[in-house]
Amino acid sequence: MRYCILGLLGLFFFCSHSTQALAQTKGEGWKLYYVDESGDRYYYDRGSVESPQKYIVILWQKITGIVNGWEEDKAKANLRLDCRRKTFEILYYTEPSDTGTNPRSAEEDRGANKQQQSLNTDSRLRALFENVCPF
Repeated sequence: MRYCILGLLGLFFFCSHSTQALAQTKGEGWKLYYVDESGDRYYYDRGSVESPQKYIVILWQKITGIVNGWEEDKAKANLRLDCRRKTFEILYYTEPSDTGTNPRSAEEDRGANKQQQSLNTDSRLRALFENVCPF
C-alpha cells in the first residue's frame, strides 16, 4: 500500500513537472503587456522571471509584429530591471536575420557596453515594470 501511494505521488510529480516544462517550451509563459501604435506586441516570459537580489528582476522579453497576416517574432531580449531605481539594462538581444533562419546577436553591435538606462515616464517599459516589479 505504501509503495502504491509513493508511486502515485511520483507519477503526479513527474506529470506536473513535465507539463510545466512543455508549457515553457511552447511559449505559453509569454504574457502580453503592451501594444504600440504600429501594432507591435510586447511580451515577457513569466517562467523566466528571477529576482536574484531585492529590487532586481531579470527576465526575457519578446517583440512581435504582424507579417503577411501572421504574428512573428521581431526581437528577444534578456533584461535586468532595477525596480527601486527604475532603470533597466539589456543583457542580451537577438533578432531574426534577413533570411529568418539564424538569429543574429546584437551583442557584437553593442560591444561590451551594458549601460543602464533610465525609464521614461511614457516608455513602454513602464508597463513591464508595473507588471513584474512587486513594489
